Amino acid sequence: MKHAKRICTVLAMTLCAALALVGCRDQTPPLPDETTETDVRSQEDTKRETEGQTDPATTPETDLDTAPETDPEPETEPAPQCLEYRSRSDGAYAVVGIGTWIDAELVIPSEYNGAPVVEVEREAFYTATHLTSITIPASVTEVYDIAFPVSTTLTEIRVDEENQHFASYDGLLYNKEMTELIYCPRGKTSVTMPDRVTTVGSYAFTNCSNLVEIRIPDGVTELGCSTFENCTSLTTVIFPAYMTDIGHFSFSGCTALTEIRLPDGLTDINEHLFAKCTSLTTVEIPDSVKRIINGAFFGCTSLTTIDLPDGLTRICENAFENCSGLTSIDIPAGVREIERFVFYFCSNLTSVVLPEGVISIDEYAFRFATGLKSVTIPKSVTHIGDWAFERSSALTDVYYAGTEEEWNALTENVSLTDETTEYTVHFNYAPNGS
Repeated sequence: MKHAKRICTVLAMTLCAALALVGCRDQTPPLPDETTETDVRSQEDTKRETEGQTDPATTPETDLDTAPETDPEPETEPAPQCLEYRSRSDGAYAVVGIGTWIDAELVIPSEYNGAPVVEVEREAFYTATHLTSITIPASVTEVYDIAFPVSTTLTEIRVDEENQHFASYDGLLYNKEMTELIYCPRGKTSVTMPDRVTTVGSYAFTNCSNLVEIRIPDGVTELGCSTFENCTSLTTVIFPAYMTDIGHFSFSGCTALTEIRLPDGLTDINEHLFAKCTSLTTVEIPDSVKRIINGAFFGCTSLTTIDLPDGLTRICENAFENCSGLTSIDIPAGVREIERFVFYFCSNLTSVVLPEGVISIDEYAFRFATGLKSVTIPKSVTHIGDWAFERSSALTDVYYAGTEEEWNALTENVSLTDETTEYTVHFNYAPNGS
């Protein structure tokens, strides 16, 4: 009996040890590379909470019709519009660029950073394509040329009535006294200038591509440079009876212009004044004109003939270059020099008679005058430049008023044409048998 009791005691102690060992194994934490199923689910739940997601297996289905409405996001305030400025040495500001301004109507502020805005700098709004109107405040005292857009969307310039330097009339910008027209918006299709205007400033109408006709008031005595340049729809220009100056490039690129009657009083037809007026067929030049300046009629391809005034004394370089339609021209007796490239690429010019008194035919003067067949050269000529008739491939006759010896001395060491051109020189030539 005692022996059996001892056996039971030993069995009980063995069972307790086994149970204790199992309990310890269950409480041992997993090794770093071991992950239980419970731990995986816990990590995924944490990740979904961090990313704002839920487990579709654990999320109950929601009736979309009964889902609560979310509040709309608040509207974002538009970014402030601001022009670009430059601080001047006097503490005031100049407008130098369009900056972040996006509205079609631009109102220039009278102040910036507590200081007055007094200047609109050159090309400040030149590239802006969205503006329809610009308002100039009373504080502005200076506006530079080509400050405003070349875009035809702009149709109006307004000026504060308190401004002491500028004024607006019919959407155009003038000086305060309205004696000078400063700027016409490029979107204008017609313009009427007040009779008090005496000056039209440089670039005033440049690129006004919708303008068809312009009448310049009788009081205007001068036009600035490039005044009507690239007005591609302009067909009619009515000048006052008397003017003293029309600036260079003033009508350059006016491709629809067909005829021009220049006013009395002009002494110069300025540089590139009618360059690339490809439709121009008729030009009336007054007797007051003494000089035709460089490139004045460059590229006037429709011009077939032109009457030059008797008082003309100089035809400058490139004056009629690339006038490919020109068939004849009479050089006045007062002209002393046929300058470089004057008739360059005048491919339809067939005959030229140079008057007695001309002393020089400069190099390349008739280069590429491929239709030129004859030229008459007076005895007064003492200089002919190299290649004066280069590539004038149709040239067959040169009529020279001097002797053969004089011709040989005149052309010694001079290459008049290329080797492919063969011509005959007629010596002792007397025009009209005189």
